[in-house]
Amino acid sequence: MKKKVISLIAAAALAAAPLAGCGAPAGSGSSSGAGSSEAEYTDSMVDDVEEPLASIEAYSVGSGAVSAESVEESGSAEVSVGKVSYADMSDAEIKQAAEAIAAEMTTVEKISQMMMISIDDGGEKSLVLSDELAEALKKYDFGGIILFEPNIQTTKQATTLVCDIQNALLSSEHKIPALISTDQEGGRVIRLADGVATAGNMAIGASGDTGVAKRTGALLGTELSEMGIDIDFAPVSDVNNNPSNPIIGVRSFGSDAASVAGYVPSFIEGLKSAGVISCLKHFPGHGDTATDSHAGFPLIDKSLDELKSLELVPFKAGIDSGVEMIMTAHIQFPQIEKQTYKSIKDGAEVTLPATLSKTILTDLLRGELGFDGLIVTDAMNMDAIKENFDTVDAAMYAVNAGVNIILCPYPYEVASAEKVEQLGQYIRKIADLAEAGTVSMDNIDDSVVRILSLKMKSGLMDKDFSNAQEAAAKASAAVGSEEHRSEEWELTEKCVTLVKNENSALPVNVKDGATALVLCPDEASADSAKLGIEKAVSEGLVPDASSVQVEQYKKATAESMSAKIEAADSVIIITKMKNAKDLNPELSNESGEGYGANSKFVRGAIALARGANKKVAVISSNLPYDIAAYSDADALMCAYNESKITASDAVPEAVKAAGETPVYRPNVPVAVYMAFGGAEPSGKLPVDVPALNADNTYSSEVLFARGTGITGWSAG
Repeated sequence: MKKKVISLIAAAALAAAPLAGCGAPAGSGSSSGAGSSEAEYTDSMVDDVEEPLASIEAYSVGSGAVSAESVEESGSAEVSVGKVSYADMSDAEIKQAAEAIAAEMTTVEKISQMMMISIDDGGEKSLVLSDELAEALKKYDFGGIILFEPNIQTTKQATTLVCDIQNALLSSEHKIPALISTDQEGGRVIRLADGVATAGNMAIGASGDTGVAKRTGALLGTELSEMGIDIDFAPVSDVNNNPSNPIIGVRSFGSDAASVAGYVPSFIEGLKSAGVISCLKHFPGHGDTATDSHAGFPLIDKSLDELKSLELVPFKAGIDSGVEMIMTAHIQFPQIEKQTYKSIKDGAEVTLPATLSKTILTDLLRGELGFDGLIVTDAMNMDAIKENFDTVDAAMYAVNAGVNIILCPYPYEVASAEKVEQLGQYIRKIADLAEAGTVSMDNIDDSVVRILSLKMKSGLMDKDFSNAQEAAAKASAAVGSEEHRSEEWELTEKCVTLVKNENSALPVNVKDGATALVLCPDEASADSAKLGIEKAVSEGLVPDASSVQVEQYKKATAESMSAKIEAADSVIIITKMKNAKDLNPELSNESGEGYGANSKFVRGAIALARGANKKVAVISSNLPYDIAAYSDADALMCAYNESKITASDAVPEAVKAAGETPVYRPNVPVAVYMAFGGAEPSGKLPVDVPALNADNTYSSEVLFARGTGITGWSAG
């Protein structure tokens, strides 16, 4: 006999009841009436099905759960709404529940679930949810929203924004919250305004300890979770085997595939322990390219066998450890994908990039590697896609290739109702193609079920977002807390690498009247160095701050610093290299700016210090490859990330008003502190550092091999 089951979406509409705390698990608060209401359902809310859904009493939407006996075909049904959560359901039950919700959606609604939009317009609209945007979100039920740095001015503000977004969506027809994401990789790429930055992946790789990766993931994940952010687009799983790579660099754990593959699962485990979804990137690998897909269209001319031996190794490790999401790369792999497209930029034939390749995403990622999670594109507003593909064509290829979520779809940022309508037109065009059979409806249906299932499994659809004020206060107390910053500092100490230490140049001794000069490439580095010196002073390693002079050399010549170099007993020079061109002093201009300007100054300063019989140590603050240019210094130390710090007098008023501490990267402060004897180094180079040719390009000779590093302060 046919049975009838309650429409999950209709049940959700009657089940919704506020609980305490934005993003808190349903039932964790004490608000009256939560999860206790009962409703009578009529036949108009009941769908005919051949068989009943298994364990229907477990199915819930939002903060409530349907509880009912199977209903005979005739008569009405009385059901109660309880507190049973998706956490109590099996994978099969979750999939069945997701299929039931998806079955009630129109094609436009399904495609809307596949959109992860940006609401960053670079202005005030990025910080709050306006009424017009709230109404637009209710209309389209977008599946996800990515937050960028302009969306996160303070923890309180951003947490409130997240709650407002979710409450807008929960008041829409389907009452399905969005997956909120951001790029909190740690190190170079951070979005939280006042959280911990952590040392970054290459520094973690230098630690030689996968436990550092796990603790870092947990630290970052805890802060994201407190703010109601569900997805961290991390860890970067690319192998940085090309020193000329302009975009990955210190975002990678290193240049050895097996080593990188060891850190990826640990980072995932750390995020997962905090309840945050991980996303590997950039599949099938962005490490061996000299082009940035944000500004160009990279091509990697490798065979599948070559990828399997290197680039794919960390991704396979992440898949085997149960990663939930993988982000695609906008990179051409012509030996693997043979289909081409006539570029809208210049009419040239270009290879479909991995993002749009069924061969790479369905056959390789799903088929050979066995990935069963969500596939998300890299941002579709990057030049590799935007300048070469029609926007709708790109979406068509992506969906047909097996993509489940389109990140930053046209018109790329939707901070106004007008932009939302443009996105709506884009979605309707894709829907028209699906109805016509040009875009795979099977892939759309599969994507929506996967998206809804992840929302259920992750606990998102069990969370409550009603008390934004309470949530913001709780998040503000946790994010960037002294406890978190203390752990961040401790972890960073494990990463700093001493590559060379001749003439006992390190640690610097400024006792008994000795002095030191610290030369920094910019204001941020100078402020970071002072932070490290202050800690050294507080621990009695430095008598007082006056024994250490900090100067920045931006736009300066080495000769202009000669008197200060000669007056000091020891000299520390902090360097900053962003790409291979920075190694060539010939590229700098007369004003001391441009590529190679830092290198020109540092080489000159080392020569002056050596000429004056001063001990000179170099701290490489970003890409470690620059130490090849400074091997005549007495000591070489690598910190693996440039400075990012806000001086106290430059803290935004909103941050001051919130009582929050601005973010800073710990690498330079920790390295400077260690240079004065604060802690002994133990890190090892996670990459090979090539020697330089006469023209300052990389040679095939390895000057400092991966694994090089002095433990303690012994000579080397």
